[in-house]
Amino acid sequence: MSFHLFRNVLVAAALLTTSLTAQYSRSGSYVRSIGNSWLGGSVNVSASLTTTTTTSTRTMATTRTANANLTASVNASVLTRTLNAARLTCTASNRVTTSQLTPTTQSANATFRLQLAGYTVWDRSVTTTGSLGGIPARTYNLFPTDPSAPVGVGPFTITLSGNAGVTLGAGASVILPTTAPEVRLLLSGNTAIVGRARVSVGAVGFYAGLELQARFAEQRLTVSLIVNALNGLSGMCDYQIQAISLRLIAYLEVFWTRVYSTTLVSWGSGYVGRDLLNL
Repeated sequence: MSFHLFRNVLVAAALLTTSLTAQYSRSGSYVRSIGNSWLGGSVNVSASLTTTTTTSTRTMATTRTANANLTASVNASVLTRTLNAARLTCTASNRVTTSQLTPTTQSANATFRLQLAGYTVWDRSVTTTGSLGGIPARTYNLFPTDPSAPVGVGPFTITLSGNAGVTLGAGASVILPTTAPEVRLLLSGNTAIVGRARVSVGAVGFYAGLELQARFAEQRLTVSLIVNALNGLSGMCDYQIQAISLRLIAYLEVFWTRVYSTTLVSWGSGYVGRDLLNL
């Protein structure tokens, strides 16, 4: 075999096995600690977007992929013990392969998972455009019923009670076009560590009292992202946190039904905002 023929064979083999890959990505994260190890916590939010284009000269095919990932977690610290109070994870991917020799193919999926104190309370997955569902805002209490300590003082009863827990709500939807390597993600969520303490006085089903409500590490997350392997990235991911808020309420109960309540005073540390992504 001549040198020129050998060189041509090597060049042809290289062309048959060559693939070109181009990748573009953006990411952002936010970490914040509140209080201390005796009473406090921390939050961690991260988001990333990636688009990849791979062209194979051997199969004459081009594969374009769009990926979006989002993770938000809240950790609570009480008496030097740390608990992962809530964790939200969302991933979405859309891969489209076009070729001059074969029909266009698509592989798309999106998952959304919400965990509370280590337990999964919401886990959804879709392989086409659709809603990932959501959960309405509600509070998960540490105790099913509020612990209380009644103390009799003559004809009256003074009752001390309270509870703690986590309040959260979230919703998400995803669009995975069948003809384009694109992910459109819409997501919102909120969560907070809550606590309340009450003192009431009364007799024979009639009670008046004061209730102190506290919210720690209240967070709001709003996401609107478009990841397209052809046109790039656009959208926003906004994160806000309030370290603490307090509210003092006066109330009146008749036969264990609250018939009147009013806020006497309220105070909050104010929200701190951060744009994780602004494209």
